[in-house]
Amino acid sequence: MSSYRQSKIAEKAQEHLDHLNNRSSQLIEAQQKRFDTSIAKYDQELKKSLEKTNAELENITRTYDESLALHASVRYWGLQEKYHKRMSIGFGAATIIVALGVLWGLYEYADYFLAADIRLLSRICG
Repeated sequence: MSSYRQSKIAEKAQEHLDHLNNRSSQLIEAQQKRFDTSIAKYDQELKKSLEKTNAELENITRTYDESLALHASVRYWGLQEKYHKRMSIGFGAATIIVALGVLWGLYEYADYFLAADIRLLSRICG
């Protein structure tokens, strides 16, 4: 083979290699653009999904807190009702016992002093 022919084959091979390098660079750039576009698209979708999830979580948290606040106050006042009911029964019983004690004391006091006055009157009149 002649050197001219070899140089033509080498030139053609070089041109083919340059063409393949060019084509691979174009394919890599196109793939990189598609990749970047896909990443940007997924990034937007992820941001939307995160915002939606955060909003739902805030709604759930708010609902839970409101429900707990309502539940806590209902529970608190329910306990207060039971406490005050027991206390009113206790104070009512104590009031009845004290009232009976006072009435019994008044009866005894009146019986003793009225009996003494009657005895005194019977001595004076009698």
